[in-house]
Amino acid sequence: MSVRSAGMGAAMDAASPDAADLEANPAAIASAKKLVLSIGIARDLRDFHGIRLVNSFPTQNVYELRATDLAHAAIVVPLRGISLGAYYRNEPRFSDPYAKTVVGSNLEYTPACTQNDCFYLFGIMPSFERSERRYGVTAAADAGAVSFGAGVEMQELHEAVDLLRASFLPTPGPTTGGPERLFREVSGREAVVNAGIRWRATPRVALAVAYNGAGSFTRTTSACQIDIVGFDQNRCGTRKAVLGASEQRMPDAVRGSISYKHSDRLLLVGELVRRNYGNLRNDAYTAIGTAETLPYHDVTELHAGAEYRLASLPIALRAGWWRDPARFTLVFSGSNVPVYGGDRDVEHTTFGAAWYAGDSRIDVALDSARDVQRASIAFVHSF
Repeated sequence: MSVRSAGMGAAMDAASPDAADLEANPAAIASAKKLVLSIGIARDLRDFHGIRLVNSFPTQNVYELRATDLAHAAIVVPLRGISLGAYYRNEPRFSDPYAKTVVGSNLEYTPACTQNDCFYLFGIMPSFERSERRYGVTAAADAGAVSFGAGVEMQELHEAVDLLRASFLPTPGPTTGGPERLFREVSGREAVVNAGIRWRATPRVALAVAYNGAGSFTRTTSACQIDIVGFDQNRCGTRKAVLGASEQRMPDAVRGSISYKHSDRLLLVGELVRRNYGNLRNDAYTAIGTAETLPYHDVTELHAGAEYRLASLPIALRAGWWRDPARFTLVFSGSNVPVYGGDRDVEHTTFGAAWYAGDSRIDVALDSARDVQRASIAFVHSF
């Protein structure tokens, strides 16, 4: 999403969108009159609630994770009767503050349990990392007051988590099957489609709807035996052995936007986004070796914002709000187990501004919520 939209509650302007909004709705660029280039940088701050050992006792701590990276690059080229667009979008890479597991041995490993025939105990301080990028091309055209657009997008996803696991054989015993590092990894790419429609209902009102596709990726579960000789829980004493795999279907989305130009200086925007997190429910091979139906469900995000252009200065001020609903039901409901991310509603407050200079513009935005904050800046130029 463009930095302009980020400052207005992450709601897209259906009437005059930024070039970087073409991923959300390919029809957004249909009315472009000039070649437009947009480049943005984002800085994310996230509070990671984790466990660490203090005097040999597990203690809850909050770590601040930071990441700064190129957030987007987009270009729109108007041709006779059609507008073409291309873009690149990147989410800053995040990883936890714990040590990553080192896999350096050539020894084969055969886990004692492979088909849900063990009891398991999991250690604290799991290690994780995640990165995501998207790039694609779009085309859009006007047909009177209605605009149509479609595009093809390549999605690349990398997710990894590893944690300490001890397995116990049920017979005879129980007896231990040995300590392991368990790995859950997703790494791949897939092409999806995006499509959208925009309707200029009146000179002051515009409506838009769009569909954003999502890829399916293979999630692999594997394990290694930890380095028993060195007593190092973050070092494998063997190679990793693959235990099983699942299909991870990411959430696609349907969005509806409205823009109301109250006056030449005041713009109001709103958007509903339906995200299909229910796609993540089925896991054919979990960390305990079973097939499970996870408690994910679909949600509808609410977005609202405004932009006001000053009369005496080439500056626009922006503000907004949006609600990110809980997307799964906490299994340990009513307990004191701290779980952060996805199990409760999160409300975001956004602020933004723009400075205009001829055919150029600089946008800034701040999106703030519990446990997460994003600051972004973009340079937009029309040729």
